[in-house]
Amino acid sequence: MKKTTRKTISLKKPKSSKAPKSEYVTVIKENLETPIVTLQFCALYKPYYFSGSHIPRYKVCVYLDPKQDTHKKYLESLEKFAVENDVSTLGRQTDDGLILMSYQGRERPETYLVEKGKKKAVLLDLEHDLPEGFKCKVKFDLRRYFDKFHKKNAFSFSPTKVTFYLDDETQKLVEVEDGSSEDSGN
Repeated sequence: MKKTTRKTISLKKPKSSKAPKSEYVTVIKENLETPIVTLQFCALYKPYYFSGSHIPRYKVCVYLDPKQDTHKKYLESLEKFAVENDVSTLGRQTDDGLILMSYQGRERPETYLVEKGKKKAVLLDLEHDLPEGFKCKVKFDLRRYFDKFHKKNAFSFSPTKVTFYLDDETQKLVEVEDGSSEDSGN
């Protein structure tokens, strides 16, 4: 069998300009990371736009279970930052006791994949936004700003990297291509 390389082309998207720095937004801590969490939804392949805005928003919404030790420790560390910065709200509690948190930014975060049974993360080019139930870790910058609508300090969780972890269920839902294929010559 002859091995051939498969290439994918697409139209280049215009480069988004960096979000302007603001004196009203303070970076509290860079490169924080969630434990492995369950995805509710993401807008990483196709960002969304606020009405009347041309600025893309990339978002990852995840569930945290405060009964799990790693999730509990993570939430406690965020609560410490919240107390230190006079922030009262971190996420939203669901009816089943999970905490729903959103990580959103104007820049597309890097995406990586760890396949079932493997340990090394590889760079991932998404062709679709992934549905609820996938496992992931989100690396993010924690920022504080003043929420004018609610008239209080708030946090922004700006994602810089998202790593997806495939398990038995999610492995069945995706096709993973590595850019090369076997060609039988037919």
